[in-house]
Amino acid sequence: MHEMSRETLIRDMEGLLGVGRDDMDTLSITPRQTSDLLLVMVRAGSLQLVYPQDGWFDVVRVVRFWRCGLRHKLSPRVENWGKMLAHRVNLGPDAGRAALRIDEFFAAVYQASGPFALEFTRRGFGPSRGAA
Repeated sequence: MHEMSRETLIRDMEGLLGVGRDDMDTLSITPRQTSDLLLVMVRAGSLQLVYPQDGWFDVVRVVRFWRCGLRHKLSPRVENWGKMLAHRVNLGPDAGRAALRIDEFFAAVYQASGPFALEFTRRGFGPSRGAA
């Protein structure tokens, strides 16, 4: 991912951790000009990366998500979100390390590599204290 996107991602994840509400606040991460999506949430003071499954034809990307999680010993879990399945891994409380893992998950799941820029959609949490 692009270096400026990585800095913004780390700052936003630190802000997300500072709010402290489990499963209420979400950071949606999308590479520019794509529909590829990963979500970052907080649970028990730890960052969680979530891949929402897009129907039963999305099995290949789900397998890639699980393989990447298992390769990094992150123990993926599946959750039922109404009519949708979501796959979740625990990234830990360190935003810098989590940003590296998110980059690896984008490369594995969507086979996106190189310095791509990200778009962020923040839901539920305010800007960091340093933002004006």
